[in-house]
Amino acid sequence: MATNTQNNTSSAINAALIDEQNLLSLLAPYTLAPTGTGPLAPENPAINALAEATGTVVAQLVPSNNSGVSGEAILHLDRAAGRVSLDVIASGLTPGQIHPQHIHGFDNDAPSLLPNITLDADRDGFVEDPEGAPVVAPALLSGTASGAVTDVEISPDFPTADANGNLRFHQDYQFNLADPNQAAIFENLEQRLAGREFQIHGLAVAAGEGAGTGNEVDGSAGYKIALPVANGIFLPLAAVEQSVADLSETYRFYNATSQDHFFTNSAAERDQLLLGASGYRYEGVAWETPADGLGTVDVFRFYDTQNGTHFYTASTTERDQLLASAPSFHLEGVAFQAYADPAVAGTGAETVERFYNTGSGAHTFTADPGEIAAIRGGQAGANWVDEGQAFTVHAPLSELHA
Repeated sequence: MATNTQNNTSSAINAALIDEQNLLSLLAPYTLAPTGTGPLAPENPAINALAEATGTVVAQLVPSNNSGVSGEAILHLDRAAGRVSLDVIASGLTPGQIHPQHIHGFDNDAPSLLPNITLDADRDGFVEDPEGAPVVAPALLSGTASGAVTDVEISPDFPTADANGNLRFHQDYQFNLADPNQAAIFENLEQRLAGREFQIHGLAVAAGEGAGTGNEVDGSAGYKIALPVANGIFLPLAAVEQSVADLSETYRFYNATSQDHFFTNSAAERDQLLLGASGYRYEGVAWETPADGLGTVDVFRFYDTQNGTHFYTASTTERDQLLASAPSFHLEGVAFQAYADPAVAGTGAETVERFYNTGSGAHTFTADPGEIAAIRGGQAGANWVDEGQAFTVHAPLSELHA
């Protein structure tokens, strides 16, 4: 029996850790070029093979028509059972409205493409459903709330966004393969999984938008139920998981005697401090750091023998100045990797602020907005000077418990 639960769906992937450059590379064969003449890159047959082998694909949703909608759709096809499962997590939808959703695809094994504004034939600033259809492809399966198996594009049998514009949706679609229509839909779906497109519809527009044009956005105000608000290309879950940035936890310790904050992403060093009588108290995971790669920089660790504190810098100029003119600063090597340019880090990035205490000579580093505000406001004690941004990392999955 089909079930519909819109409250307990959980994401397959931590979106904060998606490596956007890798994901864009995966999506290039399924993205319409700015010229509107075809995809950005040829398909990789290995992607299709991986999708076929696993039967599970995921689409990271991108907003259409300036909707601000984002989220994720997960599709699993069980060939033996003749069943398709669909999970959707979306936010930014029009609250309290029905939002049609579909899986799209061609019946000739060609992939769907993410549309762009070059398809706006009537020049009203919107890519309406008929305009995007040549690259998005026809609907193969509607994401009905009841579990009914159909490719009907508009009906009342679709989920409704909650009062905050969020959607949490799960449905199993059990196909009757003795029914010629349902068998045809299932056969078309299983022809390929990678390169199919998920699309959500429904957007409220203001009066005057699209005035004088012939499609759904025609100058009248109101909720346009067929207007696309988000698109996503299904890719093998395993491939998207491989595009998640390779991150390491950075552990934070504090020594109350020296006011030293110590950071390390070495589990062995962490355990040594936890087990020994070091005087350092463990405060948790400060942030996540990337592996050494394109766009990353070394963060150097110094130990100041004069006051027993540690100092971190991603600047080779500052490193060389300390080595040349600060004899009490001893270079202990590369502590971890970070980003010098916040734009390179992508989603989930946070920039670490550096503070210096003119009384103790200690430095502290934090990316936590509350902690930054507390230090600036004097709640962390006197004599702290904000020295600016140090480097960029990723937000931790667990909170500090200082």
